[in-house]
Amino acid sequence: MCPATQAVVADGATGASDVGDLVKKLAAPRSVWLMLPADKISEDTLNDIYEILDAGDTIIDGGNSFYKDDIVHAAKLKDKGIHFVDVGTSGGV
Repeated sequence: MCPATQAVVADGATGASDVGDLVKKLAAPRSVWLMLPADKISEDTLNDIYEILDAGDTIIDGGNSFYKDDIVHAAKLKDKGIHFVDVGTSGGV
């Protein structure tokens, strides 16, 4: 775990070393809220989470991704039974 995560764990939070570790620690049905800038990091993270979530889980995208990209994401996730909520932050996170 990174130093920032270790610090909040020391204060009683539950830490995770990566997205896969985070998802494993959540009780089903799981909700994962993304707050990432639009671009490759957002796409890569969404794809990584897509691979490990199950039907009935939810991804909430609170970053500033382009709304037309979110339409594509919602369709992809729907095919797997994953709910998608787009609550993009205008102007960035």
